[in-house]
Amino acid sequence: MKVEIIVAVIAATASLAAVVGTYIGSRQSSDNARAIAVLQIDNQKLQDASQREKEMSKLREPLARAAFDLQSRIYNILKQDLIRRLSRPWR
Repeated sequence: MKVEIIVAVIAATASLAAVVGTYIGSRQSSDNARAIAVLQIDNQKLQDASQREKEMSKLREPLARAAFDLQSRIYNILKQDLIRRLSRPWR
């Protein structure tokens, strides 16, 4: 074989290897970009959930206290039969 043909075959092989390497690298880069985007979305969802939990924790105790107070008042009204007593005319 002539030297020119050997050099051309080596150059073509190197070019083909470079194209395959570039394709694989760009494919991995694209996959990485998608994975990063998914992670960012998941991170934002977690931050939003954390913020909602913080806001709910501020309301949880006062709401529970108010519910207990309401339940206690209703129980006392029913136990002491206050509705019947208050609906009667004063004597």
